[in-house]
Formats: sequence, C-alpha cells, structure tokens
Amino acid sequence: MIKNILQYIVGLVIVLSVVYWLIGTTEEPELVASEQVILQEPYWDTDLEVCNQAKTPVEDSAFESCLALAKNGRVYAQMRVAYLYFDSSEEGHLQESYYWMQRAGHVLEEPLLLSKIMLFSYGTTDEDIEKGYKGIVDLSDKGHSGADAYLATLYFLEENIEQRMANPLWLLEKSYDSGKGYVSPMELVTIYVNGFGTDINIERASKLLFQYADENFPFSTNNTAWFIATTENLPFGSPQKALDLALSVIEDERYRETYPYVDTLAAAYAATGDFDNAVKEQERAIQLLKEEGNGEEAQRDLDSFLERLEQFRSHQAAIYNDIKADSETFFEGMKKRIESGLLGSLKYATYQP
Repeated sequence: MIKNILQYIVGLVIVLSVVYWLIGTTEEPELVASEQVILQEPYWDTDLEVCNQAKTPVEDSAFESCLALAKNGRVYAQMRVAYLYFDSSEEGHLQESYYWMQRAGHVLEEPLLLSKIMLFSYGTTDEDIEKGYKGIVDLSDKGHSGADAYLATLYFLEENIEQRMANPLWLLEKSYDSGKGYVSPMELVTIYVNGFGTDINIERASKLLFQYADENFPFSTNNTAWFIATTENLPFGSPQKALDLALSVIEDERYRETYPYVDTLAAAYAATGDFDNAVKEQERAIQLLKEEGNGEEAQRDLDSFLERLEQFRSHQAAIYNDIKADSETFFEGMKKRIESGLLGSLKYATYQP
C-alpha cells in the first residue's frame, strides 16, 4: 500500500456508505451571470480559511461565511460546503450536497464525477440511477480519468446497467497513464498478478512496478520499497530489492532524517531477516517522528511505528498486504477508494495548497 498523505485523507473521509437519501430534482443548476468570470479559474486565498473552521452546516457562523463565498461563485468553497452537507445527518442535507457538487462541477471534474456517482448509487428512481450511470459513461467518453477508473470497477463487478462499451482493463491502464492518481501502480500489479479480466502477466506487473519506482524519487522509490517489504506472495522483487530501494533513499542526505523513509528502511531490513538493523532504524524513525511530527496524523503514525518496533523485536516482519486477492473484494475496495478520494477532494478543497 502506498505510504503517503493520501492514506490518512482516505482514512478520514466517509465512504459513500450512507443510509438512504432523496435526490429530489436532478436538473442541472443554472449559473447566475455574476459567477461566470469567477468560475473560469478557481483560486485560493485567505478568505477560504473560514471554511476550514466550519464543522457543521447547522447553526455555525463559519459555515454561513463559507456558504456566502460559495453563493458568490467561489468553487473551492462550493466543494467544502458540499462536503459539510454530505457529512451532516440532517434531513435534506444530502440533497444540498448534491446540488453544490453540481455547481462546483461546472468547473472541476472531481465534484462533477462525484455527483454522478451519488445519483447512480443512491438515486431513488430508475430514472435517477440511469442518469447517474450515463453521466459516468459520458465523462469517461470525454477522457475523465476518474470516470474511466470508476466505470472499470463497475464493469468488473458487473454493476453496469447498460452493455459494456470498453475493455475495463484498458480503462484502468488509460486512467493510470493520465497520472491523476485514480489508479495506483500497486493496483495494476495486483490485477496482472491475479489475472483479473486478463491472463496472468507477471512480466507486465514487474515492469509496471519498477518503472514506477524510477519515476519520482524519492516518493515512488520509497513506496515501491514499502510495497515489496510488506506484501506476501509477490512473485518478483525480493526483500533485498526492497532494502536496496530503501537504502537509495536514505543514502541521499536530503532524506536521511525523514521519518517515513526511515520507517520504510526498518521494514525492509525486517523483510530480509535483519532484525537488529530493523529495530535500530525503527527506533530512529520514532525519535524523528517525535521531534518533527504533531497533530492527529503524527499520533496515528506513532502508534503504528511503535507497533512495528515490537514486531521487529519479536523477529516478525511487517506484512500488511497479500498480492493474492479475491476479485470481487479487490474491485469493491478499489471503487470505495475512488469514492473516498473524491470526497477528500471536497473536504480539503479550502486548505491552503
């Protein structure tokens, strides 16, 4: 699993497993003339910081200020408002969330796609569901990489309500090549190793992973090292390869004291059976985290770092993944991850870039 900031975002947002809701009108909202210029280029400034203070759309002065920005055409405020309505349990708020997703979706692809997914998944009439599904297909036809990936999961899960119009694996490859992050290299590796929708292709899986490792040093290099070190039944990439990749990051003086990378190095040592060095590096990672980290994310990291330290002291490697997967479980998880990522784009839209 990729170790990066998106992991905790995905962990914080609510997956689209809500109870029930009424869409109400499915007509596209009209844009007022005063919004037209503003909507051409979404932008961030300090005005949007008030949106981050808003926790609920009920009796919240910060929310009222954010809502005013949204009504004035500020796209990122519209996204934050959509999230806050979505996160609320009040009657009618999911309909409001859908409305603001559509408004922001006139400019940005993420809220637009999410509005179609909500309509397809939770519409209360066949007409709503069909409109949502066709909206996803239309976005895919227009080259939206998120729609490509999501539509592919529907095909693999046989949840499409119309005849399949494209090879789902081709859609996933196309989305991955876009570089938008809707499909991870590890997901494609899993697909090819297991032969989901295609023949098992270990050579293709290996090529994808190691191309990724070289693409964006040290980020992708570290992620690849972590994946190899913590994954069972991977038919290529030895624990030594994970260690070599992790060392290549740490040996760069710019990243020698970066605690997530030191954590990966410890896991790689453990994967090779060198638990003395694993303990040593894990202790160093914990110390660096305590010096540099703060907030909820740092506390979650510290808990997991300490857990791994105890594993290494007990001569146990840190194994979190198995490359052998069940197709339905895998694609259901992938679909939920895309939904969660889109929700995250709403929740954090007003955070300073």
